[in-house]
Amino acid sequence: MKLDTMKGLRRTHYCGEVPETEQEVVVCGFADRVRDMGNLIFINLRDRTGLVQLAFNDETDRAVFEKAQLVKGEYVLMAKGMVRGMRATVFRKKPGKSPNGRFLSERRLTFPSMCGIIGSYK
Repeated sequence: MKLDTMKGLRRTHYCGEVPETEQEVVVCGFADRVRDMGNLIFINLRDRTGLVQLAFNDETDRAVFEKAQLVKGEYVLMAKGMVRGMRATVFRKKPGKSPNGRFLSERRLTFPSMCGIIGSYK
């Protein structure tokens, strides 16, 4: 698989620090969980500060959607898109997986305009 260079993009926020307001952000992290439901794909992106959920559907640019279909667990991703909606709940990851036992909040980056695989395990 050819990796993406994501020319000129820089992280604007860590996953756990994505703002609640609707704005465009660039996030980087590992694919923690990938759920492909055919025409709807959810990727939980994590870094040392928390999680952000990337959502792709049939309104997403075709090239970006096809890239999302290639993603597997632990792939390193960079995504650019608008923050839409924040879950009000705060959750705790499974014991042993939570960094320092901290509580992590989840935000949603809906329909990213750009997504690139910048690292994989194979």
